[in-house]
Order: sequence, then structure tokens, then C-alpha cells
Amino acid sequence: MNEVISTLSKEWQIILWACWTGQARDVHTDHVRDILRQGIDWPLLRQTALNHGVMPLLYTSLKTMDESLVPQEEMAQLKALYQANARRNLRMSAELLKILRLLNANGIHAIPFKGPILSSTAYGDISLRQFSDIDLLVRKEDILKVKDLFISNGYRPTHILSKLQEQTHLSKVQEYTFEDKDKNLSFDVHWRFSTEYHAPAFDVSGILGRQKTGFIEGHAISTMTPEDTLLHLCVHGSYHLWEKLGMICDVARLIESQKNWDWHSLLQNAESFHIKRMFLLGLALASGLLAVELHPEIESILKQDKMLARIQAQVMAKFFQEKSEQAGDIEAAQFRFNIKDCFSDKVKYLINRTFVPSVVDWEEAPLPDYLYFLYYIIRPLRVAKTAASYV
Repeated sequence: MNEVISTLSKEWQIILWACWTGQARDVHTDHVRDILRQGIDWPLLRQTALNHGVMPLLYTSLKTMDESLVPQEEMAQLKALYQANARRNLRMSAELLKILRLLNANGIHAIPFKGPILSSTAYGDISLRQFSDIDLLVRKEDILKVKDLFISNGYRPTHILSKLQEQTHLSKVQEYTFEDKDKNLSFDVHWRFSTEYHAPAFDVSGILGRQKTGFIEGHAISTMTPEDTLLHLCVHGSYHLWEKLGMICDVARLIESQKNWDWHSLLQNAESFHIKRMFLLGLALASGLLAVELHPEIESILKQDKMLARIQAQVMAKFFQEKSEQAGDIEAAQFRFNIKDCFSDKVKYLINRTFVPSVVDWEEAPLPDYLYFLYYIIRPLRVAKTAASYV
């Protein structure tokens, strides 16, 4: 095992092995057998895998081990979790197909991404990935019609916005989230891939036009190309500070599921969208933690970017903390600031995060629209208070 991984807890070494594929996995299987013989903290292993969204991979990997190495009761618990996840994935897939038919019947073109389609495309099995919601991409001009259709079919937006709040939301944010009445199923309907402050140049206008055909439970649907999906996964992971191994596993599995990647074109697209560093960080983490082999051109660029190396080290240092806490606002802001490709994007980020009101501001200080201007005072005061508490 490489130097970083060999210093980790026994539980983490097993989890990473469960996420590997191919030769890297085969080479370290005997080492994992030795760890299992020594004894491990099974509840910690199970909960860590569940928290990081890789429980199905852990279960299916341990099934390949000798029965004597894994206590029967532990396999029974993992099997129950695996089956519950598989049933949920199937229910969500059926609901996705239902929603796609509804949107299509009303003249709205939508393509799903992540969720069950990524499970099928990158993992080859809808049951091997944990996901909590379903993502759809629609044209921005259709979003309000989509909202009405979701509401008329029993879904409700998670945030009730006034007219001015909705205008800001549509111009600055990337999605509406809808839940069913029992809050068991949710849809994130996107008209862009990222907030205005995170990756504003990531253009999605061409994605709906260069879609490909994918399959969910034997049903053909339109979805994003692997190239667009890979770029989005790296932007999404960077937005969430790569806090879960499942995000990195998505990148690794997608890369390994496709042949003949045009890495030069991907780099050009990432650079034109101002997300090159986010893209490279996703690749670096997939390589460093999950043994994904990268193209020599990518390896060369990674070695040259010292800031990227520091960010990668920061992610990995926090990743394996025994009591890792969710990043606070200031830590998240620092990360998203540093991951920007250029100075102008950093300035835009600071302006947006300091002055543009968000859902949090609207919920903490509900105001009628005729007092909306006060949010431009409330927002910077709240940001300053948060920054002061951090210091």
C-alpha cells in the first residue's frame, strides 16, 4: 500500500480496498485478509462506509472473502443495509421514469444525471451506489413550468420564496429541490450546474444538445455524455469540499468505465469553463486514494500546480480525521476561494458571498418584498459576524 494509505486505520484500509478495482485491488487483497484476521471495529467500519456512501461496495467486497474472516452477524447487518439501499434505488428509479414521462408529455426536455443513471453507467449496477436524491437538468426558461408540474403531482419545493427572492434564486443559484409529502423522495431540478459564486462560467447550454442514450432498468433515456458528467462530478465534489469518499469513487468508477478519454479536450473545456483546478483536484484524489491511472499529460500538470497539491493535502488530512466535523462557513469559503482558477473569479466569489442574499438570509430574517433592500445590509453583517466568530 502507498505511504499515505498504510498509515490509516485498519477500517479505512478495508474501505479503500473495497472501492478499488483491477490490479490495485488484487494486489492488496492478502493484506486485507491479514487485517481481518487481526480483528477490527466492525460497527465503526460499517458506519464509516455508510456515512461516506460506499456501503454497497464494502458489502459486495467482503462477500468475496472467506466466511471465517467476517462474523456472520456482521455480514447479516451489511446485507440488510445493502438490500434496503437497493430497494430505495429501485423506487427512486421508478419515480424518475414517471417524472420524465410527465415532463415529456408537457413538452419539457429534461435529462437525469448522477442518481440511478450514474449507478448504471459508472458502476454497472444500480444497487452499488448510495444516492439520496435525483438530479434533473432542464432549460432555464422551463423551470417555472417544471415547478408547477411538480407541485400539481404532489411534490413541494423545500423553500417557499417570494417574487423577489425567486428572481435572485433563479439568477444566482442552480437548482430547485422538491420533496414528496412524506419527504422520502426528492428531486433537484437544475438549470445550471453550480451557483453563481462557485463555477459561473460552467456553461450547460450545449449539454442538452449533445446528450447520449443511457439505460435505467432496461428503459432507454437521454443523459449527459461521460465527459460532461466527469466535469460536473469534479465541480460538485469541490463545492462539497470532497467530504465523502463516495464523491471520489464516482469519479474513479466513471473514469474506469469508459475507454479512449480525450483528456486534451477535457482540459481545454475545463479551462474555458474556469474549472480546471476543480477538475484536476477530482482526478488527483481519484488517483491518490483509489489508484486510478491518469494520463501522462494529467500527471505532468498535477506536478506543476503547487497550490493544487496543497489543496489535495488539505482534503486528505481532514478526510481521515477520527472525528471529522462538517466544514463551517469560513472553512468552506476558504476552500472554494483557493480552488478558483484565476484572480477575477476569486474577486467575483468574494463579492457574491459577501453581498448577495441567500436562502439562509431569507429564512433567518423573513421580510416582505418591499423591504427586500434590507437584505443587502443583513447579508454582509451576517457574514462579518460569522467571520468574527471564526477568529
